[in-house]
Amino acid sequence: MERKTIKRTYRNQELPLFPTAVVGSLPRPVWLLDLMERYSSAYVANRREQDLQTDWERKAQAQFHEKPIGREELNEGMDRAVEFAIGLQETAGIDIITDGELRRRSFTEVVCERVKGFEGNLIGGWCSVVTDKLERTGSIVADEARYLLEHTERPIKITLPSPYLMTQRHWSEGHSRKAYPTRREFLDALIPIFRAELDELMDMDIAIIQFDDPGMCLLVDEKFRANYKDPDEEIRMAVEGTNAVIEDYVGRERKYGTLLALHLCRAHRKRGIGGAGDYSSILDAIFSIQVDQYVMEFAVPEAGGFEVFDGCEFPENRSIGVGVVDVRSIEIDDPERIVRRVEQALEYFLPEQIFLNPDCGFAPGSTNPIQMDEAYRKLRALTEAARMLREKYGH
Repeated sequence: MERKTIKRTYRNQELPLFPTAVVGSLPRPVWLLDLMERYSSAYVANRREQDLQTDWERKAQAQFHEKPIGREELNEGMDRAVEFAIGLQETAGIDIITDGELRRRSFTEVVCERVKGFEGNLIGGWCSVVTDKLERTGSIVADEARYLLEHTERPIKITLPSPYLMTQRHWSEGHSRKAYPTRREFLDALIPIFRAELDELMDMDIAIIQFDDPGMCLLVDEKFRANYKDPDEEIRMAVEGTNAVIEDYVGRERKYGTLLALHLCRAHRKRGIGGAGDYSSILDAIFSIQVDQYVMEFAVPEAGGFEVFDGCEFPENRSIGVGVVDVRSIEIDDPERIVRRVEQALEYFLPEQIFLNPDCGFAPGSTNPIQMDEAYRKLRALTEAARMLREKYGH
């Protein structure tokens, strides 16, 4: 493959070759889960899935609900947690920083909490559902971005769920039809909400704004596709939803050179995975989404290998965030193994096109049972692999 120069800068500093980033979320430490539960048990409604608590701890937790804390105290604690997450990533050597999504119940519930029209805890005791017409009354994640910018000098990434994923997770036949008779109408109502949020974010000094869409990616799995009358229409909804949100920024010079990214994974949770199948069946649809970067998983065998790119024309002006660390397994891959994975990607991409990241977020929901130290060690292995690759391929 012909070598060319693709310079990526942030605050007038050039990003290194093979920049590293987390996908979005980091595990919540137990003390933060305690704090969240003291504010509202809804934040950690399925907390016991961690299976960490002893009997005395459960009794102590029952007292949280007798004397709940206020939002101000919760926010103060979350500020401290975010600063810890920044320090963890910086110490690990990560180049592009997130806040670990530590303030969120889940990566989709953040929308439900900050946009009018959703009713909380209707499904499974914790999942919110749209029940009324949507109204944006303020920012969704822009405040998270501002705090992050104030507390790190490194490039930052901010994440949002895709509009299509919101229709999968937060529209219900029984609860939502009065407001939006179909998921498609709900999708259409989300577009201006997300556009307004993106407009606010694009005026900030953000390196990457990423839309997360495991819902689209799960359509690689035949069992998942069988849940829908018309899987091809689902793919069209996913493509059209994200493109409609970003269309005003496609092909335009941007104030801070912000990259728009799309994350595609197979829904990791509780050390499990939601589906299996390589990207081949949706690859053309992925490339028709006009983002600058595709963040894709390749560390887990269920995702298939890089040979999916054989014969395809990857847009040369775009980059790829390759998932080379398995967030699901308790095993910590050594840097040499990660380097070998990246070198498989180098058969299809220029070094300048490749960003390095884990397959997925470590904790897409607040109670995902991954330990913070495990995440840190995996990120250290990722940054050591990046150092080795820079030495080998930096010219």
